[in-house]
Amino acid sequence: MAKGLLLAKAPPFVPFFRRKAQTAAAIFHREGVRGVLRTFWLKLRQPLSFWRADWERVHIEGCDYVLLPDVNGFAMLVASTDVGIGQELALYRIHEPMATKLLRGFVPTGGVVLDIGANIGYYTLLLSRLVGNDGLGRRRRTSSRQLSSAATEPAD
Repeated sequence: MAKGLLLAKAPPFVPFFRRKAQTAAAIFHREGVRGVLRTFWLKLRQPLSFWRADWERVHIEGCDYVLLPDVNGFAMLVASTDVGIGQELALYRIHEPMATKLLRGFVPTGGVVLDIGANIGYYTLLLSRLVGNDGLGRRRRTSSRQLSSAATEPAD
């Protein structure tokens, strides 16, 4: 009878914990113990009911992401540990509502736009819709190292 119990289907929480262990191992290899503890602390601070059960979860390279189905008409993939813009988009479906509405008056159809410091690409998606198929949009995600070196370089 004990053998029959071993062959039974694993409870649903087993794959969940297996995935969490894989994520912790990937973070440990990348960032060490400090990174694992930081991620664990972020998870503890995250409200338990925050990420809705019907949202699709995606696991990419050791990180958990949530696919938000409708953010201004776009589907966006955000990190499940994101306590910034990702959390705001999940709760309200919009980031900086005034700036989002004002963009329409500044971006012509067929125009050229640059999104410097694009972060997760929220404005890049909005701008791409505004310029349309005839326009051109580019994004550039900058790091703090790039910004600090640009600030210390002499101007021409």
